[in-house]
Amino acid sequence: MANTLAPAAINHVMNGSAKHWCALNSKNNPITIRDSFNLSSVSDSGTGDHTVNFSSNFASGLNYAVTGSGNQEHNNTGYYVRMISPINLSNSSFRFFCSHTNADKSDFTYIGIEAQGDLA
Repeated sequence: MANTLAPAAINHVMNGSAKHWCALNSKNNPITIRDSFNLSSVSDSGTGDHTVNFSSNFASGLNYAVTGSGNQEHNNTGYYVRMISPINLSNSSFRFFCSHTNADKSDFTYIGIEAQGDLA
């Protein structure tokens, strides 16, 4: 039987793939990078306040999208899902807050973030 699967078009792969992703643990001090792609470093500016720095810059600081989520162990009884709120997007980095509400910043056991857009 002949192979009928065609390779994906380069445009589809380039436009449909995450240009950055990372898995982090901010409960550790300093923050721990579990695994990543296109990540040069992460800085910790306080409880639930972090900045991600890219290895390869995005084409623009305004034309890429960041999504993320996280969870935090609560008294060894389970995990609560929390929000990741990205701010200060630039072509080389973005800052984000981990919180249950906008006023409740906290460090998470697990953080997962990805960014979609065009690289420079």
